[in-house]
Amino acid sequence: MKNCISILLICAAFLFQPLAEALGQPVPFQLDHALNSGNADQVSGYFAPSVDITVNGASATYSKIQGEIILKDFFNKHRVRSYEAEMAGNSNSEPALFTIGRLRTGNGDFKIYIWLQPVGNSYNLKAIKFEKIN
Repeated sequence: MKNCISILLICAAFLFQPLAEALGQPVPFQLDHALNSGNADQVSGYFAPSVDITVNGASATYSKIQGEIILKDFFNKHRVRSYEAEMAGNSNSEPALFTIGRLRTGNGDFKIYIWLQPVGNSYNLKAIKFEKIN
């Protein structure tokens, strides 16, 4: 079963990557996968040196290490069932990528807004916002 899931994930990456490149929007596949599994260590690996984190309107700027602690706490309180990216695109105002998705947890669903800034050939996660869906 694990092998089937791994093969499906790899196939999905190869199928969607050309589409994303054709649209000029790199797909942060590993970031989506990390959110889907509620893996704060992997998500925080994308953090910029400082990261803005907002949970239900409470917002603050944290260091990369502090941000990881905040994210671990969030995932411990809200066990992730699944994550689905709903929209991604390039910012019109500056070189950046945004992603909007839905996080399903044991305590309800959250809309997630992610702001990624280019650094060399990759992206740093500059801001992440969790908004409870009623």
